[in-house]
Amino acid sequence: MAYSLNFRKLSIFLFTVMFLSFSLALWNEGMLLKRLGELLKWPSLLSISLVSLFLYRNNNLKKINVLSLLVLTFIISIGLSTALSPYLNWGGVGNYILYVYLFIICFVIPVGINGKDLNYIIAVSIGFVSSITVVISAASFMSTSSWWDGRYSGIFHNPNGMGSMALVALLSAISFRKDMPRILFWGLIFTSVSIVFLSQSRAVLLGLIVCIIMLSYKYLDFRKTIGSIFFVSLTLLLYIIYFKSSENFKSRDVVIGLDDARANMLDTHISLFLDSPYIGQGLSENINGGRLVSELAYADILSFSGIIGFTLFILSLLYVSWQGFKVFKMYDDYHVGNYLIFLSVLVMSIGEGYISSIGNSLPLFCWFYFSTFRCQKN
Repeated sequence: MAYSLNFRKLSIFLFTVMFLSFSLALWNEGMLLKRLGELLKWPSLLSISLVSLFLYRNNNLKKINVLSLLVLTFIISIGLSTALSPYLNWGGVGNYILYVYLFIICFVIPVGINGKDLNYIIAVSIGFVSSITVVISAASFMSTSSWWDGRYSGIFHNPNGMGSMALVALLSAISFRKDMPRILFWGLIFTSVSIVFLSQSRAVLLGLIVCIIMLSYKYLDFRKTIGSIFFVSLTLLLYIIYFKSSENFKSRDVVIGLDDARANMLDTHISLFLDSPYIGQGLSENINGGRLVSELAYADILSFSGIIGFTLFILSLLYVSWQGFKVFKMYDDYHVGNYLIFLSVLVMSIGEGYISSIGNSLPLFCWFYFSTFRCQKN
């Protein structure tokens, strides 16, 4: 028991360093900690697998389930498409090695004693990193460097990244509300909701709406519902009264659908898909052709993996979404937050490149959330 407890504490520390490093790497240019994050992010990810390999023994290979087979087949599929691509280069090979490594660390090497243990580890780690990010950003609120074209970006180099971390902090605070001092809880809630609105990220706002719907489904208490409506209304009121008159703030036009840049990306992805519809373009990219890394995550996956890989990946997402939903209904703790974070990342990926990327704390969170369902019993 003591050994398991020590392993959990060490894992929380390593995951916190890893999530923090990938987050720091996305901070504003010129910030010293950004360089530190760029240096530490991959070694910190590697350290998790090394510690798990040497300090905890478990034969996960005997516990292969449907999800493991789906993800493994997806990895094999994109390996084939990358190898057969006429644009094959070392960059594509490197990207594929990262996918293979994530499969190994999430489905072969045990991280945590079981699914519930890993759920707690990633919940505490991402909750701490996102909360610290929100607090530091709030401290720099009045600085003109915290605003990008009239939208609040905080310490990140773009508002969308700031908004997504604020949403994660919000969901983490809700899931750990029973363990937090009330003043800290409401402070995080207010700050996170305000940043979400001020970032003016459509993808993040859509993710917030989906999470509110899910929370309303789970918690039917009338007072909580009224309290939530009052709190959001108060935040919007402050938003209208104060920030409309702020010289840093500039209201973004509300556009339903794709902007011109994303519309062009979609056209390119469609062309790439039609050029190789079955196995896709692979992970290699250069000026002559190959994969187009973009903010349209699902279109990106379709074009680089084709119908075969895309189907396997979507089936994996559906499997985890359904299994996670059953856990979401059962518990009233960090399991709720983890599922909503995962769900919000899927929703935000409609207009952002999260789920098709690796070099970001949010897709890494999703991969490890996958890992909580790597065995039949969680």
